[in-house]
Amino acid sequence: MQHGILDSANCWIMNYADVAPAFVAARAGYDVWLGNSRGNTFSLGHTTWDHDKNEAKYWNFTWDDMGKYDIPAVIDMIQSKTGGQKVAYVGHSQGTIQMFTALSTNQDYFKDKVPLFVALGPVSKISHTKAAIFQFAADFYSELADTCSLLGIHSILDANWFTSTVSQLFCSNIPRFCELIELLFVSHNPTLDDADRFGVYMGHEPNGASIKAILHYAQNLKEDRF
Repeated sequence: MQHGILDSANCWIMNYADVAPAFVAARAGYDVWLGNSRGNTFSLGHTTWDHDKNEAKYWNFTWDDMGKYDIPAVIDMIQSKTGGQKVAYVGHSQGTIQMFTALSTNQDYFKDKVPLFVALGPVSKISHTKAAIFQFAADFYSELADTCSLLGIHSILDANWFTSTVSQLFCSNIPRFCELIELLFVSHNPTLDDADRFGVYMGHEPNGASIKAILHYAQNLKEDRF
């Protein structure tokens, strides 16, 4: 199970146990593996570059790299632990565009390893997205790219800063503030979300992304192509 942008593997287990997808699948008898995209809270390691000390080199990736390199690496690891069993892939949002990228560039690898691909909130072209972050990035693409480059900003909404500062300070006392954050980055209509679990969700999100990945989505939107 592969999460979306600014998220983590937590998304599959944060809801109540009777409906959280990872628990539902595990109770059904599946061996469940939860992926964490590179650069998020649980996936900041690198063999060479430190995400703080070598920011420009560390964050020089987008979802295209995740599809071409990370998904095959994860599947290889899973199969090494399960005796080569085939792997059903469930992706959400960015987790789907990663797989679409992977399938479009390396079909032979996946045809015998992944018999099922479930795309939740699938992303390929995002011409009609209502996500404010991508609309803003597309409208001010050059300004955003140049400003981030000038100021040395290579990542956005890293979890260590957000969860320790904004979530704890504001979400507990001013829930409306976190609803506005969710409106901008996650959901076009927060009123449809489970209010009982909202505090839990915001206590574990967002989990960071590279500026390059955001700009890649902006290119997708501006050029109206995958």
